[in-house]
Amino acid sequence: AFAFGLTFVWRAEAARILLQRLPHLSFVCPRAPNISEEELRTLWPADIPLSFIQPENRWAAMRECEVLLAASGTVTLESAVAGVPTIICYKLSPLTYAVGKLLVRVPFMGLPNLIAGKEIFPELLQDACSAGSLAAKALAWLDPQGNDAPLLRVREELDALRTQLGEPGAVDR
Repeated sequence: AFAFGLTFVWRAEAARILLQRLPHLSFVCPRAPNISEEELRTLWPADIPLSFIQPENRWAAMRECEVLLAASGTVTLESAVAGVPTIICYKLSPLTYAVGKLLVRVPFMGLPNLIAGKEIFPELLQDACSAGSLAAKALAWLDPQGNDAPLLRVREELDALRTQLGEPGAVDR
C-alpha cells in the first residue's frame, strides 16, 4: 500500500503514474477528524482507487504501507518511528518559502533527517514536488524489477534512528 496525505492534485497524478508501472498498488489516506470522506472523495479522481483510514487507525495503516508520502511535519517522525520509508513533499507560496529560507537555516525540512543529520527520507520541496518526481522517488523504492535494496537501506537507517531516539516512555522516566 502507498499512503497519501492531503493536497491531492499532484499526488493523484503520481498515483496514476505508479499504477501504470505497478498495477498491484493500493492507496490509502488517513482522514483528519474535521474532514469528511465525502469531501476528500471530491478531491480525488474516481478512476484511481483510494481507501480512507479513520484517524484513530492511522498507526496500524501506516505500518501496513510499503511507502508513505507525507508533508513535512510531525507525521514524518511518526512514520520514521513506525519504520516506514517516507517521501517528504511540501509546497508553500513562493513568497512564504523565500521568507522562510531567509529566517530558518536548517539543512533539512523533515524531522527524521534533522535528527539523523543526513537525508534518510527524500525531500521534494517547492518545484521539485511534482507528480513525476514523487512517482520517480517511489519507483526507486518500489522497484518493478524487484530490487528491494534501496528500501532495505532506508529501513536500516530507520532502525538506527529509532535507537538514537531511545526507548518509549521518556515522559515516565
